[in-house]
Amino acid sequence: MSSNCQFCGHAHVTPTTARYIHQQGDELLIVEEVPCLRCDYCGEEYFDISTLKKIET
Repeated sequence: MSSNCQFCGHAHVTPTTARYIHQQGDELLIVEEVPCLRCDYCGEEYFDISTLKKIET
């Protein structure tokens, strides 16, 4: 993952965990404490694609 926020361009993102919500059709998947990066400026969260693939399969 990039060290700059892809949304606002701010240079500081912090590793943390967050709730991941995925909806597919009528089904809703909610997973707590998923590792991610969060922008210190705008709060945008970035989940690693390999982690999301594991959750969604």
